[in-house]
Amino acid sequence: MRIAVVSTVYKPTPPVGYGGIERVVAEYAEALRRAGHEVVLFGCEGSRFSGELVTVPAPSKAQHGVNRPGDKLSEERLCEAMQHRLSHAPVDFIHDWSFDNLYVLRHGDRTPFLISSCIPAGPDYVRPNLVAASDAHARQLGGGLPHVHYGLDLDAYPFVAAKSSPAAHIAKVAPYKAQHEAIAAAVLARTPLDMYGVAEHQLYYKVVRSLAAVMPGIAWKGETHALAGALGTARALVQTPRWLDVLPLVVIQSLACGTPVIAYSAGGLPEQISHGETGFVVSGIRGLADALQAVGDLDPAACRAAAEERFSAARMVRDYLALFERLAAGETWLAGPGVMKAAVAPGPEQIADGAT
Repeated sequence: MRIAVVSTVYKPTPPVGYGGIERVVAEYAEALRRAGHEVVLFGCEGSRFSGELVTVPAPSKAQHGVNRPGDKLSEERLCEAMQHRLSHAPVDFIHDWSFDNLYVLRHGDRTPFLISSCIPAGPDYVRPNLVAASDAHARQLGGGLPHVHYGLDLDAYPFVAAKSSPAAHIAKVAPYKAQHEAIAAAVLARTPLDMYGVAEHQLYYKVVRSLAAVMPGIAWKGETHALAGALGTARALVQTPRWLDVLPLVVIQSLACGTPVIAYSAGGLPEQISHGETGFVVSGIRGLADALQAVGDLDPAACRAAAEERFSAARMVRDYLALFERLAAGETWLAGPGVMKAAVAPGPEQIADGAT
């Protein structure tokens, strides 16, 4: 099949350093090529891809979040680039991971398409053929739509059986990531904790840095460009989201390295972690502290096995190809918090059964 994969305009695909969704898109596009499909990737300057690559200008400075209207970037040039490329070289399907989805919303009758969302959406958000990242995400988007868990090239994340470093907290530094609660739990458990991250919220970043400087056992490490190395030797990964974290990629990266995950029960995290086997799903600082003391009893090999079974890039591609087949059969759906119930057009088999 000929497939156009559309990334974001906020960071190169794959990113250098932080950038979860751009990394997923890069892994997905390469896995599609390995599966024998013809792929054109749309992304911003600095992107890298083994197949055809169409780029648009990169932002003037790196952005780690969209928190204010001024943070939002225009996708008009991305839409123009797609219009130019696809008008003279059509594809069979478009898979759009951008935020505004301008081309497919304006020209949705030209080519069957999927839209993948990576974040919780506001109450007015509505998209056709939307795919969530987890079951929890699908429910937040109104229900009645498919979800596909992310996957990775697991060979890029070597398994490490012997853990020689403290537990690690790796996330953007912002109040909804609640780094201060991870610090409090580590101090309560009297266990060291390494903190990694990039600043999204400047005031909160200063608070976290100040706490890390004075609390015993807490070490501020900053942003890492060697994530597999940091995760591989860590005793555990700690995640403390105070929002609907739809399917944090770092959890999959951690499991691939054989490192168990201790996390709050938020968003898609319970779908990623097998409680008591590949980590612990907990509630509150006391729960985090207890898990930090117990995590050494878990088997790193079980974490790697779970990643291989559930979170490979090849599995992700198979799941999305099944959705392309549904599109080819004429199925469409409408989803988002602004839709009370997804309206699914009947496929050929439903019509044969008498659906109207």
